[in-house]
Amino acid sequence: MKGRLSKLFKGFADELQLQHELKSKPLKKDKEDMVERHRSDRSRLDEVQQKRWQSEELKRSARIRSGFKGLWDKINGRYWKNRKRNEREAWLAYQRDQKEQEDLISAQLRERRNLQAQIRLLREKQEEERKALLRDLSHAQGMEAGKDRQNREKSRQAASRPKKMPKSELEFEGLDLDIDNDLEPEI
Repeated sequence: MKGRLSKLFKGFADELQLQHELKSKPLKKDKEDMVERHRSDRSRLDEVQQKRWQSEELKRSARIRSGFKGLWDKINGRYWKNRKRNEREAWLAYQRDQKEQEDLISAQLRERRNLQAQIRLLREKQEEERKALLRDLSHAQGMEAGKDRQNREKSRQAASRPKKMPKSELEFEGLDLDIDNDLEPEI
């Protein structure tokens, strides 16, 4: 009986495992898609920022003239004003790019947290289902063990009971007979 019960619950456990895999498959797919999308979004943002930085850097460097005009700009102070302006714009562009990255990352983290919450809820539900199956198995095994104990107890009780005597001995059971080696009855 125990072997059949184990096989039955093994079948239930396998079926439950298969159901859990099927239910978690869409969430796993969503997670994989999200990870890939987040990576591509971050790489796209990085690429856009690098191109923008290069074009802005060209504009800033175009303000600084070279040759005699550059020398004249240094003498009259225009060079230092342009350099200060370029540094300020570069710093603001750097801060803007950092903020864009932080905004993208925080949005991605929110999306990930939402998906993780769904995954966590599904895992908790599946864990409860597994615990319920184990409870049922232990309950059934306990009932089976109880039946085994009852059967063993009945066997022990049957073994400890006096065995039925043959009819010839039962006839004399109620009489007080002194059975000695002598064959004379006592009076």
